[in-house]
Amino acid sequence: MMDLDIGRGASSSVHRVKSGIIVKVPRQKWWGGDSKDMEVCGGPGYAKEVFEREEEILNRLGVHPRIFRYLGPSEDPRGLLFEEASHGSLWDYIKSTDNKIELSLRLKWRSQAAEAVEYLHQNGILHCDVRPDNFLLHGNSEQTLDLLICDFGGSTIDGRRGLSSPSAGFANPKNDPFDFVDMKAFTPAMDIFALGSTFYAIMTGYDPYRSSRRELWTFKDVLGYAALVKRRFSTKDFPPTDDLVGGNVIVGCWNEDYHDMKALIKAQEHCFEKLGP
Repeated sequence: MMDLDIGRGASSSVHRVKSGIIVKVPRQKWWGGDSKDMEVCGGPGYAKEVFEREEEILNRLGVHPRIFRYLGPSEDPRGLLFEEASHGSLWDYIKSTDNKIELSLRLKWRSQAAEAVEYLHQNGILHCDVRPDNFLLHGNSEQTLDLLICDFGGSTIDGRRGLSSPSAGFANPKNDPFDFVDMKAFTPAMDIFALGSTFYAIMTGYDPYRSSRRELWTFKDVLGYAALVKRRFSTKDFPPTDDLVGGNVIVGCWNEDYHDMKALIKAQEHCFEKLGP
């Protein structure tokens, strides 16, 4: 017996199976009969590809301190089982605390986010949708929360095309955030650019160029924000970062100064070391 949805995305929903265990279930069936949700995000063929891609990636990644803990497949309901993260998504946590978070915790999360993405790249995987919604927080207390990366259904593996791309505010303006076909866009630089925006959100509590945490509910709002972000990022009119610890690293991500995660991590560690104990 599953609880009601505790999360829902374009291609899946998440349910609590029992205390500490959740299951991610495709919103469309591609097996054993008709789907009740045939029009969601491209049809059952897309749902099948996303589900199988995520399972393949999780099996390759195995157990790692920065990866959402995968427990294996579920047959009834058909889905993927995970250990539930104690404090939900990073973005929901930022909103629930009104961004009242200790600096030391923010910097730890930045380091852990970079560690997570580096581990993906080392394993031939590009996440393709790095943002605060796709990081989870887990720990015994709010002072010890650790960051875990999740949601690999749209990711690339071994050079195969991605099945999603970064959201507005996290996408390099050189790439169309709605184009899932342009293979030139799927490079480590895509994730590094998005990490810059994720770092910005961790430090400020806002997405780039926004002063509200209100969701963009209408298609008009989403397109308007995407156009604004693309125009300003394209002209390097970046959000102010001078007053942020490690602001130069954030700008470095947006400027494509780091050719790989190793270079980014080295720059960030050097910056944080200057702060002292």
